[in-house]
Amino acid sequence: MRFRQRVVRFLVIAGLRGVTVLARLLPWKPARAIGGGLGGAAYSLLRREREKARKHFSLAFGDGPGKEAPDAIIRRSFENLGKSLVEVLKLPQISSRNIDRFVRFEGEGNLKAAFEGKKGVVFVTAHFGNWEIMGAALAIKGYPVNVVAAPLYDPRLDEIMKEIRAKQGIQTITRGEDRGGRKILAALKNNQILGLLIDQDIDADGVFVDFFNRPAYTPSGAAALALKSGAAVVFGFVERDEKDFHTVRFEGPVPLTRTGDFKKDVYDNTAWFTKVIEKNVRRRPDQWVWMHNRWKTVPRADHEHS
Repeated sequence: MRFRQRVVRFLVIAGLRGVTVLARLLPWKPARAIGGGLGGAAYSLLRREREKARKHFSLAFGDGPGKEAPDAIIRRSFENLGKSLVEVLKLPQISSRNIDRFVRFEGEGNLKAAFEGKKGVVFVTAHFGNWEIMGAALAIKGYPVNVVAAPLYDPRLDEIMKEIRAKQGIQTITRGEDRGGRKILAALKNNQILGLLIDQDIDADGVFVDFFNRPAYTPSGAAALALKSGAAVVFGFVERDEKDFHTVRFEGPVPLTRTGDFKKDVYDNTAWFTKVIEKNVRRRPDQWVWMHNRWKTVPRADHEHS
């Protein structure tokens, strides 16, 4: 690792620890305000990230959905991430006594019905709203939660996130870790939730499916696991409102396409899952993470990379 990279990572970790102390000392409203301010500052100062987000937004929406300026939507996306960071750092202050002050569930009966099959729940979601507070709310309300997460670029950040989740009763299964496959199968066998975020182009088994009318390389593990295990599939998305209150909506259990051709079924169900994610992003584009290049990988036939 280059010296500059080591310095940057040291400063990130030190800054995160400082923000953690500050966030936990402050009441929720001013802490969130600081988080939103950090997100807004990132939008203004990090030109490369801002331009990447603007480019990806343009690929999806062209000139933008409706009458609102694209830059205003993208700025709110940055602010949402800043607020979400502070909320994650304050998760240890949320418990069964006060969770209803922060999060409410809509369609919880759909989630409860998914457990009736006794084969576990494949919980399909995305980097939308504050997905971490959604997982914490599920665990606080008594649901057995496991999340499959890609490793972060710095192991120290990974450990911080795992520790925060663990304090809420969430088990993190890191993609590619030893015994990760066994942990995944054990979670479903024990009729638990397995949370999978499938809206990013990552190094994992996947297929190219349509996302905003463009082929996007998409992790196919959620569909493959559900097809093989017989686990129920539930869609869950969390949305922040103007008062920073979070609503989690559940849809399911949803019937899978099963033709007997496993490869085709994985493709068709992954395409369908992605359409559900797109529907939510189209409805609230300010809640999604636009700085990620969702169309980074291109089909081999194109012989090019973006």
